[in-house]
Amino acid sequence: MPVLPRGVRIAQLTVGICAALASGAEPARAIDCDKATTPVENAICSSDVLTRADDALNDAYTALADRLSGDALQGLRQTQRQWLKRRSWCESTDQPIAECILRETIDRTYVLAGRPHAGPGPDAHLSPEFVARLGSPTLYELDVTVLKFPEPATPGHEAFNAEVDQLLKEVPTNAVEQAEGASQVYAYQLTMSLPYASPSFMSATVFTFEYSGGAHGNSSTRNINVDLRAASTMTFDSLFEKSAGPILAQSCFHQIQKLKQQRQGNATPDKAKSDEDRRIVQDVIAQLVNWTFTGAGATVTFDPYVIGAFAEGRYECKFDLDFLQALVTPGSPLASDPVTR
Repeated sequence: MPVLPRGVRIAQLTVGICAALASGAEPARAIDCDKATTPVENAICSSDVLTRADDALNDAYTALADRLSGDALQGLRQTQRQWLKRRSWCESTDQPIAECILRETIDRTYVLAGRPHAGPGPDAHLSPEFVARLGSPTLYELDVTVLKFPEPATPGHEAFNAEVDQLLKEVPTNAVEQAEGASQVYAYQLTMSLPYASPSFMSATVFTFEYSGGAHGNSSTRNINVDLRAASTMTFDSLFEKSAGPILAQSCFHQIQKLKQQRQGNATPDKAKSDEDRRIVQDVIAQLVNWTFTGAGATVTFDPYVIGAFAEGRYECKFDLDFLQALVTPGSPLASDPVTR
């Protein structure tokens, strides 16, 4: 799901797709604006930025579809239908509809093209793979999109693919028993994006959403950070100096506390709860699976329920690159990758 910051202005979001839009030929329009009826369609057709972004998405989709056949092509078609449904949620979010549409469109374009949001990309081609299925009273509805090296040429490529294969093993492909008279089919969504990639390391974000009965579904975020040179999944201890843990945890804790006060109406924090939050932050910081790396720094994500009630949503703390590079182990990917200097 989204890796770009919420609330960022459209002018900033368009920077990432300039290269994709630079083309001498006018691409085929994905939406017939003469027949636009929904708020999303009208928003796209009334904005040159959104129209061109939609064209770039259409080009990426068409280029990928031309290379696929059989089940792979059907999987692309089904996941794209599901993505179009999710894009319609932009009509009901508290974010301006144009910014929501642009963010979702950029994310999907990069995934279909097998491109990172930042960095030069790895030294081999990445391609999306899909697991898609309509649901029924006895089967989960599946909407899964991941990125893999279709022809891994190095141990680093194989290490990344192995992490992705482990994700795919968690997809609920077997029959399930749903509550009798259930009004909503069980569903499982997994979407991967690539915030940063270079020949040295890759940082992939995996968003999952699962509905298996109850009042609402549950979402989670995890990350795959692979040192391609060492052909291994990076850990906190392999990336950072020993002194980094307390420094990062303290900074993150203060960011989280500030966000909590804003969301809770500046209520005075309870000391016992603050102490518990501090312990949670320390634990989350120490697990690199919670870290997303970009060309500008990193974000640590706290899923709903981890550090607050479900209604509070996700929490995040952010670190810029200069701050992080003062704490990393010499020779680690974050220190040595020339693009992140």
